Amino acid sequence: MAAAMHLEGLRRQYAVDRQRWKFLNEETKFSKYDATKIAEPPKAPRRVKTFSANLNRNVQEVWWPFRTERPYTGCLKKRLSEVDYFTQCDELNIGIHLCFTLCAYDTMFTYIGLAQSAAFAELSQVQEVRRTTTLSHELTSLITATFLIGVQYTTSHGQSIRGMQYTAIAIAIIGFICQRYASNYLELDSDMSLEGERQLESEDWKIISIQVLKNKNFLAFVFMNFGQIFHKTFSSSFFNIFSRDVIPETALKSHFILFSSGIMFFLPQLIVLGVFAPALPKVGAFRIVMTSHIITMFSPIIIYILGMQHPYLIILYMTIDSGLASATFSLFNMLVADVIDSDTAMYNRKKPISSIIFGLNALFTKPAHSLCPMLVVNILTRYGYQETDETKSLSVQNAEFHMLCLLPVCIGLYQILIWSNYSLRSTHEKTEADKTTII
Repeated sequence: MAAAMHLEGLRRQYAVDRQRWKFLNEETKFSKYDATKIAEPPKAPRRVKTFSANLNRNVQEVWWPFRTERPYTGCLKKRLSEVDYFTQCDELNIGIHLCFTLCAYDTMFTYIGLAQSAAFAELSQVQEVRRTTTLSHELTSLITATFLIGVQYTTSHGQSIRGMQYTAIAIAIIGFICQRYASNYLELDSDMSLEGERQLESEDWKIISIQVLKNKNFLAFVFMNFGQIFHKTFSSSFFNIFSRDVIPETALKSHFILFSSGIMFFLPQLIVLGVFAPALPKVGAFRIVMTSHIITMFSPIIIYILGMQHPYLIILYMTIDSGLASATFSLFNMLVADVIDSDTAMYNRKKPISSIIFGLNALFTKPAHSLCPMLVVNILTRYGYQETDETKSLSVQNAEFHMLCLLPVCIGLYQILIWSNYSLRSTHEKTEADKTTII
């Protein structure tokens, strides 16, 4: 309806411009523009919604001489300038603003993640230092997760747009201060850094990228990481939808589901600190990740065999599956750091190419964030997710349960097959004596 009304307004304005153009041609005989010879133009018919009186007068005074020579362009430019003033375009403007904001946020988030990951890889080659850094990061994330409770109050549980804006500004300022502090106090070996930069400048970035893409360990990690991001996005984004549709309202109390969705903010950090931390020095990150893939593959098979008659087991499985996927993802910086060390030793580089490796990894894995919801929503729509009748809702419930169980099985099997080709499996055995200077 809004688009039709806007097109009707464009049609009327085009007709008015044509009428004014013919009127001016008759008066001026196509002579050079002279404001004293041009009579007052005819009044335009009333439109859906126009400017204020002052703005209308200014537009006529400014754009009228131009439109006598360019009627079509003048009409288009004026219509484009009126987009924000039509109430029918509010949803379009909001959508454009949302898309632009999300793209800008995701781009900047990628840059920050790139800097953080590169710093993690280049600070030290000692596995003990990297493990300590990983655990410190998870501990900080656990503390930060508690601040989400305060954000609920500052934003009035997401109802206050002004509170959300102020909260976002405050978070941005804190992030800028932390980033500035890290960049100022990061200690580097300047001589070795300059020597490495000269070497990188002498090499073609295309050749370096091809060398990275030929690395079997890098390819194994990238393809496995794609599946992990897909699984992580699936388990976290559709938790509330599946818990509402698959589990009947009378089977579980609402506060139990709310508790399960709330603990998802803390569970990944608790798994890393309580389970992964003691196991990392003994078995290494490779075996922990492989074990996680095996659990991801076999646990939904058990739930599928038991069926939908056990709501408590379903909600418990959904919570653990989401937490385990996020916790395993937290170890990936250690794995990429091993790939960077291997690449540096293989090609005798003076300086590790951390940014290039992390950038290529992000290039191939970022699409998983968008492909997951697109695929899931498309499948659910085919089974009538948008319908409201009881027959359709039953088919949607069955489709969601099958997807909840079968999709993790496929992802787990895919990751096991890919991750079996990763050969850097004993890097956790490095000690202080094996340390080599990188920076």
